[in-house]
Amino acid sequence: MNILLWVLQILLALHTVTGAVWKFFNPAQAAVPSLAAIPPSAWLGLSVIEILCAIGLVFPFFYKPLGYLAPIAAIVIAT
Repeated sequence: MNILLWVLQILLALHTVTGAVWKFFNPAQAAVPSLAAIPPSAWLGLSVIEILCAIGLVFPFFYKPLGYLAPIAAIVIAT
């Protein structure tokens, strides 16, 4: 069960990083015209937050005392 949870965390982190990289290289207006209301700095800020959350999902695998980062990162991604 533990292995399954780590696999799911890694897959979620990869999915999140993919979305963050896409947001970083594509402006909000190019994605969907209705997203033009989002300022470009907020669009890039979301990208940075997603990358930090992806790191937070995987980092506890390498450094066990920071295990509390994974649920926090998952909650931030979900919101």
